[in-house]
Amino acid sequence: MQFPTPSYIRSFHFKPSKKHGQNFLVDKNIAEKTIAAASLSAHEVVVEIGPGLGSLTLLLHSRAITAYCYELDKRLYEILSSSLPQPSTVRIEHKDILTVSLSTVAARHGSVVLLGSIPYSLTTPILLKFLEESSSLARAVFIVQKEVAERLCACPGSKTYGILSVYCAAYATPTLLFSIPPSCFYPVPEVDSAAIMLVPRRDHYWHDAYEVFFRMVVRRAFGHRRKILANTLKSIVKTHRLDQQIISRVCSETGIDIQRRPETLSVDEWYRLASFLQSHLHADG
Repeated sequence: MQFPTPSYIRSFHFKPSKKHGQNFLVDKNIAEKTIAAASLSAHEVVVEIGPGLGSLTLLLHSRAITAYCYELDKRLYEILSSSLPQPSTVRIEHKDILTVSLSTVAARHGSVVLLGSIPYSLTTPILLKFLEESSSLARAVFIVQKEVAERLCACPGSKTYGILSVYCAAYATPTLLFSIPPSCFYPVPEVDSAAIMLVPRRDHYWHDAYEVFFRMVVRRAFGHRRKILANTLKSIVKTHRLDQQIISRVCSETGIDIQRRPETLSVDEWYRLASFLQSHLHADG
């Protein structure tokens, strides 16, 4: 097995699917840099998402790192599993990562690190899966579209700040590691990419009832991004049959001006707002 290059990929007569965002990493320096950024230790296990033709997989194999690589495309799975040198500490499985219980993998093997070059069409569901199961994971290093990486690291008030920015700040610490030009991929995409690291926070647990309520408030507010909070709160208060009068107390009790727009609130302010609303939900209930 050799490191994937455009000519190596073409030798399999494999036509990358534009629909599924199949742009393979063909720059070994970037692959090495990505593996180095993950700072893998001997006791950690890697779960690689969509190994493709093995740009990162081959490096995991050469370093004797225990890894479970989940590839959904049957043709890619067959090529990679048949070309990977044996014996190997790397296991290739034909499976959709979204059906894999990362918590179960972590319970069986200990510290788990997620790794992968993520197609744009799957970025949101994979990120949400990471955040949902983040309490069982050590960290993740993903290659994504640069626009997505910037959105995940966005600060309140910026144009790219949105629901994923809030979720990411609530459940992880994101770091944009480095940019990757289109020329590092085959076929060459139209946009830049970037490597990003996500380290789970340990103070918020995705499945807690309070966290579910918090995310509902954030979703409802960003569903009307250009509306001020006062209008969004009216809808939430009505849905949960709360006293409309509590809206007038938001500013005095939380310090949040309800004339502000959703994209200006920090994650701490979102938590304060959700806590205020939930306390009245229980009181009125």
